Amino acid sequence: MMWIFLLSDTFIFSCFLLSYMTARMSTTVPWPNPSEVFALTIGDKKIPLILIAIMTFILISSSGTMAMAVNFGYRRDRAKTCGPDAGPQAVFAQPSSECRPSNGPS
Repeated sequence: MMWIFLLSDTFIFSCFLLSYMTARMSTTVPWPNPSEVFALTIGDKKIPLILIAIMTFILISSSGTMAMAVNFGYRRDRAKTCGPDAGPQAVFAQPSSECRPSNGPS
């Protein structure tokens, strides 16, 4: 089942890339400069691509906290999976009633 998901995801992503490439190569109007589009003005300075750096940092840190939660979930360590040190996934993923310790496997 996982292989079907991976293959379908690969085909869909390939279709998106092919569509983007076709649209990009077929137009005669020049595309905007990404450094200008994603620049963030802080004070009087324009810092190019800082917005993408911020979004990348958020994506990597949320991925790390989710990986830690999955690891603690496999170990059946509910205190670390749902506790206050679990990170953002404890706030958004599960209601607090499910984070109570149980007496046995559920």
